[in-house]
Amino acid sequence: MDDAITPTPDPNSPTSFYIPSDLQGCFRELDSALPASMREDIRACEKANLVRHHFGLGMWMRNNWGLWSKSSPLKQYFDDLGMHETDDASSKILMSYWQYLNQTSSFLCSQTESTPVPSAMLRERKPLVASQNKVKVSWKTKNTSTKR
Repeated sequence: MDDAITPTPDPNSPTSFYIPSDLQGCFRELDSALPASMREDIRACEKANLVRHHFGLGMWMRNNWGLWSKSSPLKQYFDDLGMHETDDASSKILMSYWQYLNQTSSFLCSQTESTPVPSAMLRERKPLVASQNKVKVSWKTKNTSTKR
């Protein structure tokens, strides 16, 4: 069984790999690049245990999707949402991807607003297993703003 990540090549990218520009782009690229065994491992993982992917897939995303670089379209996307820390951005991608794989109907797109996964994306998904438990998940980042 091959467990290698096979990202889409992009010779114009500073990392030589395609860099998504938003969460939906991340979902499409992860669906394509991750082996089925890794997608299933993420889908079946307990929400609280997603942290175990922080130094594996999370680090891969931080490095190969340019989350450290101001010129990365994905970094700019998260900066626009007020999420400037690379670890927070990769955690948001992992959590949102977990919710997407489990076909939950919504996830937080920013610290304050709830945005649904586009229903067309949910309809396009093929279940990884015959039956899946649907779990409603609410995930919020720590509010670091200081209002006076």
